[in-house]
Formats: sequence, C-alpha cells, structure tokens
Amino acid sequence: INWDIVGLSETRIKGEQLSVLKTGHLFYNVGNEENSYGGVGFLIHRKHLDKVIEIDNISPRVCYLTLKLSNRYKLKVIQVYAPTCDYDDDAIENFYDDIDRALQTVNTQYLILMGDFNAKLGHKKDKCETFMGNHGYGDRNPRGETFGNFLSQHSLFCMNSFFQKKPQRKCTWISPDGNTKNEIDFIVTNKKHMFK
Repeated sequence: INWDIVGLSETRIKGEQLSVLKTGHLFYNVGNEENSYGGVGFLIHRKHLDKVIEIDNISPRVCYLTLKLSNRYKLKVIQVYAPTCDYDDDAIENFYDDIDRALQTVNTQYLILMGDFNAKLGHKKDKCETFMGNHGYGDRNPRGETFGNFLSQHSLFCMNSFFQKKPQRKCTWISPDGNTKNEIDFIVTNKKHMFK
C-alpha cells in the first residue's frame, strides 16, 4: 500500500519513545509507564521527516503531530484510543478533555483527528447533524452520542459517513465469535474537501 502517516492505537508498548527505524521511517509511541495496556503513536514515512514541526502527547490515549505543508499551511494529526465501555463516564470525560487540549496546542489550518473512539455513531439522525454524512453504519450507542456531541461542538466532520461503501467494508471491529460487527474507528476533520 502507499502510505504517508499511519496512526497507531492500542500499541501496548510501555512509556514514550521516538526513534528512526532502520527503514528511515519515524516511529513515535506513548503508552502507560506501569503496564503495556493501551498506547497511541505514529509511523511517519521518511519522505516527510523534514516536514515534522512537533510530535507530542497529552496522555497515553492522545498524541498529536504537526506537519508543515507549505510556508502558509500546517496540518495537525491527532491519534486517539478511547476507553472501552468497561470504563466509567469520568474516564470518557477525561479522554475528551485530552482531545480538547490537543486541539488547542498549535493552531493549524487543517486537522485530522483519527483512531479508535470505542463509540458507535450509527446513521445520521436528522438534517441538523452536519457532522455526519448519509452513509453511517449500525446504530448509535451512548458513547456515540457523546462522540457526536463533541464533533458538533467543535464543527468537525466524521468522514467515514460521507463515503458510500458496502456494509461489510464499514465495520472496523469484529467480536471474537465473529457475530458482532461495529464501526468504532473514525477519521474526523475540520475541512471535508481534504478527502476524496
């Protein structure tokens, strides 16, 4: 596949590291210090290393990368891994607070927020939901409501829902028994025209 930046969720690597791999690509990871649970990071293609302005984290669930696109434009990429449903509402609130902090770090013209949100947005409920396109998947759950409210408050767009695909191509998580399929990984932006 052709790739430029790969966002990583649930890396399961302790601590923080930034290293250039033997291939010349840049690897960044931030995880918990105590255990190898969770973690987020990036793999950045070597052809973009001179464009990296900043790479940092807010928590082991939220990290961000700022790239210089030109003398005038910058792109911020935020990678996330949301708490699962096993966690209480306080953990979810802290997670969205961390994303807020990442959004406020460096001002950029373009933004991509992506990763495992452990939420189901489902289909668009009404025309007022401008953060959604017409091609959602499944039913919305309570964590999806929280996610949708966050997108609406920040004038962001869930790009998964703007492109028509076969239902079997929309799911991003399958239960171990293969019976349950959900779309819980999303790519979000502030500028819809960036995506084809």
